[in-house]
Amino acid sequence: MKKFFILAALLIASPALYADQLFLYNNSTITGEITEVSAENIKYKTETGDLNEIARSDVEKIVYTGGREVDFTDKIFLKDNTVISGKVTGKNGEYIEYNPAGTPPFDRVPASSVSKIVYSNGTVEDFTMKSNTDKIYLKDGRFFEGRSITIYDRYIEFYNKSGVKETYGKNIIDKIIYSSGEVRTFTPQEASNTRQKETAQEESYNSPIAFAEFEIGWNGYAGGGARLDYFITDSFSVNGALGLCLWGYRASAAARYYPDGPYGLAFSIGVAYNTGGPYEYDYETEDPSGNTDSEKVTFDMKPVVTINASILYSWKVNDKDRIYIETGYGYAIQDEKYTYESESGRELSEESEDIMDVMAPGGFILSIGYAFRL
Repeated sequence: MKKFFILAALLIASPALYADQLFLYNNSTITGEITEVSAENIKYKTETGDLNEIARSDVEKIVYTGGREVDFTDKIFLKDNTVISGKVTGKNGEYIEYNPAGTPPFDRVPASSVSKIVYSNGTVEDFTMKSNTDKIYLKDGRFFEGRSITIYDRYIEFYNKSGVKETYGKNIIDKIIYSSGEVRTFTPQEASNTRQKETAQEESYNSPIAFAEFEIGWNGYAGGGARLDYFITDSFSVNGALGLCLWGYRASAAARYYPDGPYGLAFSIGVAYNTGGPYEYDYETEDPSGNTDSEKVTFDMKPVVTINASILYSWKVNDKDRIYIETGYGYAIQDEKYTYESESGRELSEESEDIMDVMAPGGFILSIGYAFRL
C-alpha cells in the first residue's frame, strides 16, 4: 500500500517535474508544454490543458523538459570584452537601447563602446566598420552617417554609407558628431569647444551664390536661352531669363525656394513674356461646306504673358556646377493669342487650330539645363 501512494504521488507531480519552462523578459516564468515555435509567436499547452501563445520577442529563453535550452537573447559585445545579453530595442546613433536578460527591463549603452551585436536570428552588426563615420543630426530629429564632410557657407556635403554624395542646407542641420568625439553645432551661438572643419574649398560667408544657366525645353522660362539665378538668402533666389521660343522672343522673371541649399529640390513661381510677331506658313483651311485645302496663311501672333509654377531638381557636377530638370505648368492670361488671314479668305481647319494652340505659350513645362556657378 505504501508503494502505491508513492507511485501516485510521482504520477501527480510528473507534469510539473517534466514541463517546459519559458523565461520572460519581465522576470516571470511560464510552465507548460511547448507545441510550436515560430518567428513571431510561441504556442504552449498549460498544465490544465489550455492552449495559449506568447510573442517570441517577450521570451528570453526556453528550457525544455530534457534540459535543452533555446536562447532568444541578442548579444551585445563591448570593446572591453564584456558581453551583454538581452533584446535590442532601439538605436539612435549615440546609444544602443536594450532590455537586459534576467534584470529589470530597459537600459542603454554608448554606441561608441560597442564592437558588435549578434542578434538572436544570427545576424551580426559590426560596429568596428562604423567607427570612422561621422553623424549628421537634423533639426527634425533625423540623423545620417557619413564621411568626408565638407562645410560650405550655406550647406554641407558628405558621402553616405553607400558612397553617394549628399547635400543638405545648414539651416536644417542641428549638429555634427565626428568619429573622434568632437562636436560641431549649428545654433546661432556655437559653443567655443566645437570643431571648425573649414577646408580650402570653403567659400566666404559674405560671398553671394549665383548660377549662369543655359537651358532648352518646352514652355520653360527661357525656351532655348540663358538664365541668371542669384541667391538673396540661404534658401531663396531670384532669376531672370532671355531666349527664343516658337512665339518669338521670351523674357521671364521668377523666384525660387530651395529647402536644402543650392542643390537638390527647388520650387519656383514666375512670369514669362512672349513677344509674338508675324508668322507665315502653309496651313490647312476649310470652306463652309467642310472642304479642306492647304494654302499660305499669315498670322499676327500677339504678345502673350504666362504665369508659371514649377518644380526643379538639380544635381551637383564638377564640384560646384549643376545640371537640372524642371517641370510645371504655365497659365496664359490672354484668351486671343493670334489673328490670321488666308489667301482664299477661308478659316483654319480644326487640325490647324490645334497646331497653333500647341505652339502658343502656356501649358505643360519641361526643361533641362546646365548651370555654371559664378
